[in-house]
Amino acid sequence: MKRKGILFTVTGALLLLAAVALVLWNLHENTRSQQLAGDALSAILDEIPDPVQTTVTTATTYKEDLFAPYETTTTTLPPEDDFILVDDRAYIGVLEIPELGLQLPVLRDWNKKNLKVAPCAYVGCSKNDTLIICGHNYNSHFGRLYTLKNGSELRFTDVNGNVRSYLVTYTDTIPGNDVPSMLSSAKGEWDLTLFTCTIGGQNRVTIRAVRNEYPPA
Repeated sequence: MKRKGILFTVTGALLLLAAVALVLWNLHENTRSQQLAGDALSAILDEIPDPVQTTVTTATTYKEDLFAPYETTTTTLPPEDDFILVDDRAYIGVLEIPELGLQLPVLRDWNKKNLKVAPCAYVGCSKNDTLIICGHNYNSHFGRLYTLKNGSELRFTDVNGNVRSYLVTYTDTIPGNDVPSMLSSAKGEWDLTLFTCTIGGQNRVTIRAVRNEYPPA
């Protein structure tokens, strides 16, 4: 019995140490990504010209069937064609989420390595109102997207200085393997989509937004 008690104590201590190590690693990754994104943001802002105010003269409409089958492939969607190179990475602009105090560079090419630096364009183009941006759930990236509400403002400034303002109109949690639902914004339902993984990575916190006049009325 005494030996079993010692075994349980040692096992519990090892599990606690593993949990602490995981938390410390996540904090390290978050701090590192925040620094890399901040360095890239400074370089991009130095090159982006003064903002060009753009307005929307007609109301944006979108379908209410949020999970309609998505029939086209991502290859039919043109990516952003203008970018700024920083440390051999291509950035298409800057995303602002004022409510969260975030100003983040956005990478053109989506992959796991780039996601550790900054949010990435998953598919689409801001010019065509089809842009979908994905990001890690770091607090310094997209970890607090779930707190946004309908009416929250988002802004995207491309590398040519064009500023587009959006208002959040819908939030959702989508299964991680439900790509068609994620891509529904590319068919015109929404003008900008942001998404990130939930804790554990099984689902995707998804923010949908439509164009708004800039500056807001």
